Amino acid sequence: QSIYGEIPNLFAHGRSVKKILNLANVFSLQYGQPTTKQADIGYMYMFERDSDWASCLLSPLTYEGLLDEVFGISCGTVEFGKEVTGADTSIKLQLSSKDKMFDKIRNKHFASIFSVLGVTAKQLSAAQTAASGMNISEMKSFVQNDLKIMKAQSKAVALHIGASERIQKLKGRYFETQLPVEHTVVANLNLRENIDYIEDRMAQLAPPSISLRLICLLSHCSDGLSQGDHNRLKNQFIQAYGSHHIITWANLTKLGLIKMKGGAELGKGMVSQMAGLVAAQYKSQGFQALAKKLNLVSDTEDISLSDPNTAGYVFNGAYTPVSCRIVQELIRGQASSAGSVKSGSRTGPTTSGAPLVKDALKSVPGETIFDMKSKDAPKIGLILFVGGYTLAEVAAFRWLQTVTGWQFIIAGTGNLTANQIISQCERL
Repeated sequence: QSIYGEIPNLFAHGRSVKKILNLANVFSLQYGQPTTKQADIGYMYMFERDSDWASCLLSPLTYEGLLDEVFGISCGTVEFGKEVTGADTSIKLQLSSKDKMFDKIRNKHFASIFSVLGVTAKQLSAAQTAASGMNISEMKSFVQNDLKIMKAQSKAVALHIGASERIQKLKGRYFETQLPVEHTVVANLNLRENIDYIEDRMAQLAPPSISLRLICLLSHCSDGLSQGDHNRLKNQFIQAYGSHHIITWANLTKLGLIKMKGGAELGKGMVSQMAGLVAAQYKSQGFQALAKKLNLVSDTEDISLSDPNTAGYVFNGAYTPVSCRIVQELIRGQASSAGSVKSGSRTGPTTSGAPLVKDALKSVPGETIFDMKSKDAPKIGLILFVGGYTLAEVAAFRWLQTVTGWQFIIAGTGNLTANQIISQCERL
């Protein structure tokens, strides 16, 4: 804000957002108010990570998200090994909009990647063929202006095709079996079948990160596990992967990714557990209430993956990230109050805008802050994630930009994946 001016409009939700805003005020008092009078950024939306664990735990299906999942992206760079390059040496590729090929496919659903790369490869091949029929002056101009660019694009296309083939090889069977399970979990359907699938994966000694992701997703989306399911899954997991994972399980429980219904915990007395269950009946709090009010879980049959009509395409249409849906609803409400009918979103609940968001967020822990001072502020929003953001959420906001005409700047404590969370929880 000291550089771009004080942001006039604020939305924030989370347990710690008030402390963060108070800390920002302390910095303002210490370093002085911004010298820039005209704010370049009109809106700030602040979210804490624990308001939407599902976006971390679900499998990302955009190309950039899968690159991070399979190869790992560090400081905007991905390293491809010999299985991608076809050579004995690895190659580091900088992922940015300067790479025209990557900029074109980074937010695409993986199902459409090969068709886009194939079309581009054919266009480059046709351009190289056409160069053979040029006269001397045309050839000179081609070498000076286009040849270097075409070589760079051809190399990039080859790398991205190799990376896509590697992703397909590693994730192909997984897409067929695990994605349907993830989607029924977020929809709160087929509980027994989903638990049976997780138990089968543990019995087959699938990587522990896969089993834990599914257990955490089931716990989060079911608003907790029953004590019987919790104990059985924990015992089977420890027996399958080793007693050292007791630490992992305990850390995930502290984070709230694994929990029991009604707030019951191991070590508590029966009276305390019953009190928690009774209290839960009178307090509608949890993922399913939020998902229902914000229409986060939708029917995947009417989703276009090649030309998305909803931000939920990042998860095959099964789920829309909470942050993106909230910002979309606030923009829709703002447009409605201004007499505009252009919202660029699917038909949703009859109530929209700030009233819908306020009512929905009563279902999840944390404080909600609305501080809207200017209706004429620039349509530029700073999306601040406290605790990390996912590349699926970034792709969802890029989609929202295209349908609303707004510009969004994503900021946060870092890029976060489920594998990173589990890896960190394995430490004492």
